[in-house]
Amino acid sequence: MKTRALIFVAVIILAFSMAALAAGGDKGAPATKAPAVAPADAVKAFYKFHFAHDMAFTQKNVDARKAWLSPGLLGLLSAELKKPVKPDDVPDIEGDPFTDSQEYPSSFQVGEATVQADKASVPVTFVWPAEKKGATVKLIIVSGEWRIDDILFDGDEPLRETLSPSQTEPAKK
Repeated sequence: MKTRALIFVAVIILAFSMAALAAGGDKGAPATKAPAVAPADAVKAFYKFHFAHDMAFTQKNVDARKAWLSPGLLGLLSAELKKPVKPDDVPDIEGDPFTDSQEYPSSFQVGEATVQADKASVPVTFVWPAEKKGATVKLIIVSGEWRIDDILFDGDEPLRETLSPSQTEPAKK
């Protein structure tokens, strides 16, 4: 008799558990798992790597940074590097597209992120011995990680527009 009662209780518990899961489970749980790294930390890691390595605008250097870049931005950077440039012409991008400079800054400071769903904005200040320049790094979630999708430099156009005005496309997830 006790065995039957235990089996009956186990079946009832199992039925209620399955019903709760089918109804949506824990209503307090987020619909998607948040990225393990916060947006400001992703930007800080990107620029720490960037400042520690060659900052020249080459395909090799862009490829070395692809883990931090959205597929859309990576594609625009690669397309820009493949554009033919006549020997007498100045390329659209001279210098470092990630700091918007020909003379590389000596350091950077990352501020607090503003997050709205799957997008984030992180302020960054680039520091030279005689000046500072601000930017806002725009990120999106790609494959569960924050990725840089654009950089808006104070007083200048966004990186995406600088890269390829005729090919600028909306951000993709």
